[in-house]
Amino acid sequence: MEKIKVELDFIMNRVIYKEMYDGHKDDLLTGGLGKTGLEQPEPDCLEFENPEHPTRAELRKRAIHKNYRAIVDMSPYYYGKLYGPVIDNEHKEGLIAGEEYLALTENRVTLMVQIPSNFDIKKPRIITAPSSGSRGIYGAIAAVGEWGLKNGFAVAYTDKGTGIGAHNLAKNSVNTIFGERKTVDSEGYPSNFIAPITKSKKNTTDSKDMKHSFAFKHAHSMVNPEKDWGKYVLYSIELALEILRIKYKDDGFDKSIKPLIIAAGISNGGNAAIRAAEQDSKRLISGLVVSEPNVCPEYDNSFGIVQGNQEPFFDHSKNILEYITLQDVYMPCACLLSDQINYLKIMFNLIKYKLEDPLELVKNRCRSLIEKGLLKEKILITKKNLNNEDIIEEDYSKIAREAQEKLHSFGLLPERNLLQPLHLQVIRAIAVTYANQYGCFSVTDNLCGYSFSAVDDDGKPVEINKKSEAKLYSDSNGIPSDPSIDGIKIINNNSADGPVEDIISKSISTGKKDMNLDGSLHLFALAGDNPQNLSKEDYLKHIKIRKGIKEVCATGNLNGLPAIIVHGRSDAVIAPNHSSRAYWGLNQKKESKKSKLYYYEITNAHHLDCLNFNQKQFIPLHYYYIQALDLMYNHLLNGTSLPESQVVRTNPSASVDELDIRLPEITTNPSSEDKIVFVKNGKKHLVKIPE
Repeated sequence: MEKIKVELDFIMNRVIYKEMYDGHKDDLLTGGLGKTGLEQPEPDCLEFENPEHPTRAELRKRAIHKNYRAIVDMSPYYYGKLYGPVIDNEHKEGLIAGEEYLALTENRVTLMVQIPSNFDIKKPRIITAPSSGSRGIYGAIAAVGEWGLKNGFAVAYTDKGTGIGAHNLAKNSVNTIFGERKTVDSEGYPSNFIAPITKSKKNTTDSKDMKHSFAFKHAHSMVNPEKDWGKYVLYSIELALEILRIKYKDDGFDKSIKPLIIAAGISNGGNAAIRAAEQDSKRLISGLVVSEPNVCPEYDNSFGIVQGNQEPFFDHSKNILEYITLQDVYMPCACLLSDQINYLKIMFNLIKYKLEDPLELVKNRCRSLIEKGLLKEKILITKKNLNNEDIIEEDYSKIAREAQEKLHSFGLLPERNLLQPLHLQVIRAIAVTYANQYGCFSVTDNLCGYSFSAVDDDGKPVEINKKSEAKLYSDSNGIPSDPSIDGIKIINNNSADGPVEDIISKSISTGKKDMNLDGSLHLFALAGDNPQNLSKEDYLKHIKIRKGIKEVCATGNLNGLPAIIVHGRSDAVIAPNHSSRAYWGLNQKKESKKSKLYYYEITNAHHLDCLNFNQKQFIPLHYYYIQALDLMYNHLLNGTSLPESQVVRTNPSASVDELDIRLPEITTNPSSEDKIVFVKNGKKHLVKIPE
């Protein structure tokens, strides 16, 4: 590994680290695994020779594999046919040779630049790849990195200040920039996160309740990293430009050459790319392409959103924490609807505890909501006598429908309902993480009684084993929702039975194992815009969280930049009414005829392609993101017009052998019935989305 000095003030010690990959034994895209290795869930080569002390090369290979498979639909109907390393790649396994540069900023944000061997300095091109969710530096390798590398782009990655920073508070151990574990005080490569804990608060983490706790970079950095996501994407571009100047200085590359630069990203990475485009004062960015962006637009009540013949929805543009905490309260009960039960059982199968009836936890949530007067319907009870034995049956359909309607009235689309059970754990992890982030709370604040820890077979907090800790960099997604028993879980320190994993904990106010309704309601109260009935202490926390939410609002002004947003209508994580639809409407209002932003909404597509268990119900959104990147590339190179905003109607019921029918393309001539339009309706404007 080579150390290189750069003249960039934001880089820690002005040092970056360079590694060469030959495209045979190892490479930029697949970590040497190739198409075949990536399609295997757990190839033998991913095992560490020393499980407690893996090498950085082993960690990198495993991180690429885990991040790749977590993002795209790996079914053979699509992987290797529509996308994957071998598509449009001469190498039989899709390996790509080149150079990889890694760096930390002064505030420990990870940046990385990959330059493929086919990079053409005479036609320099850069694409950004901020990580999705809270993932680490390889979090966008499948979503953006693959497309960029195969098209000869230098790829500029960033973890956005979230990433895999996991501080073991008991051992005082952290990850280095390369993923190895070390103690905070040890020498060597810099760590990518150290929890900011004052000595006066150290005793809090030493207490019985938190002695096995972890602090995570996204949740506990105490700086609200999301407010700077756009800046970090711009940093990644500047680093890429600096590396190109150093590498190609003898070939005449200098500041006078303006590369073609696409700002790209999905989910949180999509938000980061949008914010970078809005803040691009140097006009570095040539075009913007994002998918399912977790963007929170400034609220403008002069326009509403209407789908088909439904009533216009004006209460849009809510922050993710507002609608996620609402889901955290009501969604478990809503999951008892008959069409969702099978997916709910799949979710509980990931939980390894010996529960006599896992669905009893969800039923308890319904009972507790009724007792608190938060749901008005009743559980229908009938008695039957079978074989001289009285059988009591409970019908939760009415109460589940009421809970579901609470979510719909908040602007969440019915198309997301079917998949919502698979997101119960994700929703809780997001709620806890973002509440801590926006309020800039310390891990020692123990917000709403939540902490993060490994657990034993009964869900009690324990010291994490060394093998699991060694895998955090490669296996973790940056939030505490690892389904494995020895991963990091969310702990309810306020459980009536003492600290235990949140999902099986007992609420003090109800005396029930109701998936910690107390904690869910507390988070919802702190996140909302109505601070009534809060204690003085909670009101101050509420003010801090609302301040953080305000800091991350997007302006909707892209300064006429060519841009594309793609979003799946069935998204069960990022609500279109509060993100993509609202952002497109705000942009149309602000830029009017100057706007070059196009919005493509895909039916039967959702947020996590890796959850496409039923191929007759859902299709991969990633396929359409690739199309959007191709459309933008052709537009920037050849001036080809971008298609009008539209709904793309997919057909998952069609045969997998008829991909052109299952997956119709974004068309250059959408019918009037499929066009998404912004129209004036009296004093109000409407974003009109076809049914």
